[in-house]
Amino acid sequence: MFGVFVENQVNIILASGSSARKYLLNKANVRFACQSHGIREGRLKKELTTEKKTYRTIALTIAKAKALNVAKNSPGSCVIGSDQILVCGERVFNKPRNKKDAIKQLKFLSGKKHQLFSAVCVVINQKILWSCVRVASLKMKLLKTEALKKYFIKLRGNRDYSIGVYRYEIDGGALFDWARGNLETILGMPTQELVLFLKRKKFIEYKKR
Repeated sequence: MFGVFVENQVNIILASGSSARKYLLNKANVRFACQSHGIREGRLKKELTTEKKTYRTIALTIAKAKALNVAKNSPGSCVIGSDQILVCGERVFNKPRNKKDAIKQLKFLSGKKHQLFSAVCVVINQKILWSCVRVASLKMKLLKTEALKKYFIKLRGNRDYSIGVYRYEIDGGALFDWARGNLETILGMPTQELVLFLKRKKFIEYKKR
């Protein structure tokens, strides 16, 4: 998808433990380490929402905060920060804390259209070198309680809930009537744009096997 082989020219750190973002970078053949960002996302999101910041600004501000926090203790490393905002109507969602919250959230989204604002940025030595925000729109099917129960059985053992609960990379969008936007945006990080930037800056290099 992104090349035959990728060699890192700098140390790359993903400021996230998200399984979806790790999946995207692994799919792009980029070698990276993961490090916890230590940012209280819910609190920061609430502050920015109260200040009536745009959804793009909220997502990008949190992504930058994650990267900058990790970069403080990682001099010379290329730190990738990313965040995703889910908006349905005028409601901005947080990640579910548990299965009860997750089921409640899916019930709310059932039969409705929502938007995903996915942001990513690159930081080295506390300097933001690049950032990007992409938007996807999805319309969820009207789900009955039985369908929700079956879905959670399918997710059994996987409690790394995304902001929207659903795992689009696992079920191929089975819960949706339609989706507009590329897969990377839906999963939470505009990876194609990110990889092109890393290549342009020569942080990674494509090579033939």
